[in-house]
Amino acid sequence: MDIANNLAWYMAHSIPRDPEKALILINAALLRLPEQANYLETRGQILALLGRHTEAITDLEKATRLMGSTRAIHTTLADCYTRLGETELAKRHQSLANQKNIRPKTPVQ
Repeated sequence: MDIANNLAWYMAHSIPRDPEKALILINAALLRLPEQANYLETRGQILALLGRHTEAITDLEKATRLMGSTRAIHTTLADCYTRLGETELAKRHQSLANQKNIRPKTPVQ
């Protein structure tokens, strides 16, 4: 499942991007391990790329509760909330993303 997660991340973030196929892969991984935080984050990031912001928020918020904060999660949450017109939540997450003590996301989980 870790390989599927990493491949999904790669497919969604490398050129040429293929977030639709990446979503299929990560969904398969989450069928087996539905509470795996880094898989939820991967799916949330992919959903955000696909413009499915409400679904992305659900996964990213859950991933944050399970694994802690990362700059990447808060940056994406800020963008999703902005696109949904939730300016206060967007500001909150952008502020969290800008904190110095927050850990950056590693490219491969």
